[in-house]
Amino acid sequence: MRLALGAVRFVVQKPHANPKLLSVDVFATILDRSADDDAAWRASTLAVYQVLHQRGHSSVQDLMPLRREVEDKLSAELISAGKDPEFSHAEGLKALLVSVGAGDWAASEAIALAAVEVAHEARLTRTIPDAAAWIAAEAASGRRVVAVSDTRYTSEEVSALLKHHGIFGISKVYASADHRANKFSGRLFDIVAREEGVEPSHILHAGDNLLADCLAPAQRRIRARRMRRSAPPPCAADLPAAPADSRTVHADAFATGYQTIGPILVAFVRLLLDRAMQDGTDRLAFVARDGELPLEVARIITAERPGKVPKLTYVHLSRRAVACASDDLFRMTEDRAAIGRLLKEVSIMRGGTSQLERVCNMFGLPVELLAGEASRMGLVQDSASEVCRLLSDPLTAAAIRQCIDEQRSLLLRYLRQEDVLDPSTALVDIGWRGSIQRALAEFPMPDGLRVPSAYYLGLWDEVRAVSPKGNAVGILCDQRRKTTLLEASASHAAYLLESVCRADHGMVIGFRAQPDGTVLPLHCEIGSTREAERQSESTRKQVRDGVLAYARWFASEAACAPPQEHKVRRAAQERLFRLAFFPRAEERAVGRLFVHSEPTSDDWSLPLIMTPGRGLAGRLKGARSPWKGGYFRDTGGIPLAAAYCLAEKILSWCAPGTKLKLRQLLLGEG
Repeated sequence: MRLALGAVRFVVQKPHANPKLLSVDVFATILDRSADDDAAWRASTLAVYQVLHQRGHSSVQDLMPLRREVEDKLSAELISAGKDPEFSHAEGLKALLVSVGAGDWAASEAIALAAVEVAHEARLTRTIPDAAAWIAAEAASGRRVVAVSDTRYTSEEVSALLKHHGIFGISKVYASADHRANKFSGRLFDIVAREEGVEPSHILHAGDNLLADCLAPAQRRIRARRMRRSAPPPCAADLPAAPADSRTVHADAFATGYQTIGPILVAFVRLLLDRAMQDGTDRLAFVARDGELPLEVARIITAERPGKVPKLTYVHLSRRAVACASDDLFRMTEDRAAIGRLLKEVSIMRGGTSQLERVCNMFGLPVELLAGEASRMGLVQDSASEVCRLLSDPLTAAAIRQCIDEQRSLLLRYLRQEDVLDPSTALVDIGWRGSIQRALAEFPMPDGLRVPSAYYLGLWDEVRAVSPKGNAVGILCDQRRKTTLLEASASHAAYLLESVCRADHGMVIGFRAQPDGTVLPLHCEIGSTREAERQSESTRKQVRDGVLAYARWFASEAACAPPQEHKVRRAAQERLFRLAFFPRAEERAVGRLFVHSEPTSDDWSLPLIMTPGRGLAGRLKGARSPWKGGYFRDTGGIPLAAAYCLAEKILSWCAPGTKLKLRQLLLGEG
């Protein structure tokens, strides 16, 4: 009824010839967002994980829905007190920290996190030129102009945002968070009229929202002017489809790269570059073999992108090459639990004919070293208990430490040589658990150096919530953002993405020093694992050609278009979801030619889609395929693929580890 009266008054109102006060909405009227409205909110929520980790909270629940619950509760309390549900984001962040057990430090950390959110908002917003020019002209004519905004930011923070973007002429900001009153209810307009000492009929309010900026002020007898939202910039989903290439008719591999993988990697690179610029990252170091193709895509996109862009480089790192950073390797004699953690890591490895070989492969130790120590101690059984006894022996531990010290020295020299530890450098990787970043976090860094931040295509861990040590962001997929199947879709297509993106050299197994002082990576180019990878090189090259062809098309057509973050991510997730669970025939044909190789083994690999055997046992054996969505779609059509998708959704609701235990029981997978 209230807004109906406002609608009538808005329609019949007459323009005031000379209003005494001009009030203007802020977001979507003066400032436009290049991402969705909650992008900065999500960024500060993800930053809470880092704060909790630094404060010793090693395990926390999913903070995105928890923050929603906390803020809903604050809103309900304000409504019950007869106020509008308005509060600052610092208050919401403090309540979130308290809800997960924060102590007296919650208030100070909330203020720091609020500053993080405002900083992101500053990077995610830009000036709407027409509105800025109009405000400047009105202010120059002597008219008093104020900003009125329904926002979680305080008046001081909104003022800082406007100054950051060079918006001048606004005398005062009225933010709903400061007054527990908003525009929609009309109470914030009452406060503006009272504090400015102006009759409502002598105020002109301008804004984009029909309800809050037109009907609500009109109901208060305030003149209202509708400011139309500017047209949003195009995003991947809005652009015309890439033209078909003649090779797509004849080559499944090229078509998969051009039509499927290419748009996914281009979306990743667009959001990656945007986020790096927001964070002030000057250099992106692509790592772990899987980063080689995204690097090439990034080079194509940045070549056509105006203005400053981060420097791009490739760094030879791998989980195996940085395993020497583990502190547990130095604490084996005094901490038996350290040996347990090391052996747990080794237990999930595939390949290797013995426990000793797997330990050596995992941590880059010479096989002869542990074999000699085992012979000295008279150990003949290759069992976990015997290996545990071997590692707890002081002489063996000393020999291992000497070897690891040499590896650490070379690793540190290489990291410094490649500027990986420079504060302006961030790692880029496909994902998924942040193993390299996690290992480097245990490295004894010299004074003044810190663990590099990292951007991943996806961060996902089925056993525990992902919490890499250091600033880490999942661009297309982040378990901390949501736990839906759509958000997880990248992880279900992980093995295909890794196979396509893999560089044409073997895994990095260590480093060697040159006479001139430079440090070069050592690659594993022998063994059955590497031979299996080479078998799919021609297919990988065809897929790669398709990906780069799509990237070149996109660069020539729309590389300069600023991405709408939520739209670009959503479009990529939907494509990944289809690829993960309902792949097309040509995509499955390509998948059958690729293998998944264990990054810590020289002699283990599996085809992404295995050939099923006879009977139930044979089908269960085939279900061990790394790309399970491809296997089920290949063997049982859409019905079986849908059943697998549903099963994954149900299992994602279960307690952590249930899915892996079920796989161990049915498929023999660890």
